[in-house]
Amino acid sequence: MLKYLIFIGLCITFIYVSNAQNDFIHEFPTVSNPAYSLGIKNVGDKEAIIFVVDDYFVPNSENIKSKLIKVNYDGEVIKSVDMDLAGYYNITVFDVLYTDSSYIFMATVSDVLTKSAYFLTIKSTKDLTDFSVTDQSPIDYPHFGLLFYNTIFNENTSTYDLVFTIGFGFYKERAAMYVAVDPKGKIKQLKVIDIDDHLLYDHYYNQSLKRHYISSSSYVYELDENLNLIKETNIFVKLGDTRKFNFDQRILFASDTEIHLVGKWPGRNKAYIYQVKTNPDGTFEPILYDEEFFPDARSHLLTKQYTKDKTIISYSTDLLDTDDNIPNTTFLWELGENITKERQYRIEDGTKKDLIITDIDEDGNMLGYGTEYASRKSIFFVLKEDNSFLVNNIDIDLPTNPNIYPNPSSHYITIDNAAQYDNNVQLTSISGRMYNLIIQDSNIDVSTQPAGLYIIALTDTSSGKVYRQKIIKVD
Repeated sequence: MLKYLIFIGLCITFIYVSNAQNDFIHEFPTVSNPAYSLGIKNVGDKEAIIFVVDDYFVPNSENIKSKLIKVNYDGEVIKSVDMDLAGYYNITVFDVLYTDSSYIFMATVSDVLTKSAYFLTIKSTKDLTDFSVTDQSPIDYPHFGLLFYNTIFNENTSTYDLVFTIGFGFYKERAAMYVAVDPKGKIKQLKVIDIDDHLLYDHYYNQSLKRHYISSSSYVYELDENLNLIKETNIFVKLGDTRKFNFDQRILFASDTEIHLVGKWPGRNKAYIYQVKTNPDGTFEPILYDEEFFPDARSHLLTKQYTKDKTIISYSTDLLDTDDNIPNTTFLWELGENITKERQYRIEDGTKKDLIITDIDEDGNMLGYGTEYASRKSIFFVLKEDNSFLVNNIDIDLPTNPNIYPNPSSHYITIDNAAQYDNNVQLTSISGRMYNLIIQDSNIDVSTQPAGLYIIALTDTSSGKVYRQKIIKVD
């Protein structure tokens, strides 16, 4: 229950109309209260559509309505329309695909006559008129559920894949669903996912392995291309003798042997990075737990969006201050391979805002929405890499990982420019055992270590920055 209460407090939006606040954060039009935004999605031509749903949090509601708000990257509201389909009600629109001439929306709906629920794809012209059903498939429950969803283009099937939940309303999720839609809006597959936990937080697809990974509050499920369960891993953090299960987690990377997570647990809202090695029996061994990866500040809402070229992690923090009128900070990180911080941003703007990234366009621009606490204004924004409001955090450099070779190695590992690092080096095995080694003449002697995978940690003596890399010790 706690996670739902926190979520409501952070995400429910009461929306009012007024002029744009400033050059980069803009307000969008009103709908009847209570209302909730399911995100903002790019539709090409430097334009986007915001999805706002009325009556979203009312259990068993039959009055759910969707508003589509088309905006451009300059902050102008181009058009605002109510989604209206003859013969359907409880229309919840939550995603969009686009072509050169049309938009294709994804939605859950109920039939006026039979009361049956459907997943629909809906086509419209670019001026948001002439809505028509492209394809439909029956589902067991009428209400789209909570999920920070991320539609993924599946290179193997040439479809747009999405995992979401359905049920009778907020806090009444009943099933996890997978849908694959082709670029013309045809539903190629719609399937119930056979897992126990229906409150889902994330979906990650490994294109090479053709495997899906889904995270819930404390499990990561691995499924094959046909959504058959391969294994489930109960993820937790062990602090002393206490196991802490995740309240909220996102998958950064997953394979048949490893899962890389960003998350947080109840009672400690600070985010962390956690890498684990999964075993065939569904258990795991810790590879690396890093509590120092993110600032020592309470995070309000952790989000992840990714494409094949970019992964963005974001959260708003209030430095443990609960006064709505005191400004907070939103941090964003662009992550590279091996979860390195390629770039870090910090957004500060004089008032307390909760900002959420919900899409990354083809040019790498980040789109999001949020709420200003005191005024309850709902706002949207586009984070361009050359935009002046994206301020690099001056406390963070753009690190270049040390050059370590040979890797794998059976004896010595050489570190280029070793003089810039502390001579004391920490080596951590996949089982969590730590070894303290010494740099001598730019080399580290690993000959006495058991063969296997390790994380090596090097500390830059001038900046204090800790660099971590994987190394393999062979016999």
